[in-house]
Amino acid sequence: METSKDRRLHDYKNAAQYCGLEEDYFRNQHREGRGPEYIKPSPRRVFFTTRALDSWMATWKVVTR
Repeated sequence: METSKDRRLHDYKNAAQYCGLEEDYFRNQHREGRGPEYIKPSPRRVFFTTRALDSWMATWKVVTR
């Protein structure tokens, strides 16, 4: 079931903080096509839903040594 939290929109800064990443790294991942799904309501605005961020983070590999 989708909640209002799942539909919350994050800009680059908030999305990076939510994921525990530096904003520049997050922007580069998005720019290179390796970031989460996004919503682009205008040429200069990009938003990410909490659900998209959670799904993207779930694909990260865990490396142990």
